[in-house]
Amino acid sequence: MKATRIVVTLALAVLFFFALTTTAYAQNYINGNLYRVYVSPYNDGNPMATGCNDPIITAMPSPHLVPMRHPDITFSLATTYSGIPVGFDDTYPKSSLMAEAWLTHGSNPSYNVLGLPMYTYSPLADYPCTYVSVIDITGFVSVYNGEKFSFDVDDNVWLMINGMVITQVAHPAGPYQATYTGPNGLFPFRLVYVESNGQHARLKVTPK
Repeated sequence: MKATRIVVTLALAVLFFFALTTTAYAQNYINGNLYRVYVSPYNDGNPMATGCNDPIITAMPSPHLVPMRHPDITFSLATTYSGIPVGFDDTYPKSSLMAEAWLTHGSNPSYNVLGLPMYTYSPLADYPCTYVSVIDITGFVSVYNGEKFSFDVDDNVWLMINGMVITQVAHPAGPYQATYTGPNGLFPFRLVYVESNGQHARLKVTPK
């Protein structure tokens, strides 16, 4: 009888453990971190590597641009794992380049936007380019081989799904598409976006 109680207790413990892990795994949110990065000031002696010509603005985006420090702003996005629900733009009547306003508008507004007012209530970037915003977004997405993603981006974007780079583009001429060619399933993704110049700010990613 005692052995039976032990077995039942262990079985209940295992069920409780899996219930907890399943609940944690099913949390439908995406994590976002925003970093303000100051660029090299314009220098007449080397104008091609400073100001608006700084490599963080002109080079191809990638995770190496994400600073190794605590982010200046953190935020969350809801997701159903179908596609990457990022839909930020500056086409609404407010100070659209202000970080807090930009993050909380669009097709899937952010929540839990946290950061010091000097970052949340100031523009994402400025002109003539003394600083930029680097945004690092991570989560999970359900994909299938051959799935197409549409991108409408100003300025630079890099996306990896399941360890595969899907797109890496600096200053695209207009909306474009990229194709996922890996296996079907639910996989982690990472998206890095760079906003510079302080004129427009747009980051929209949708399945075709």
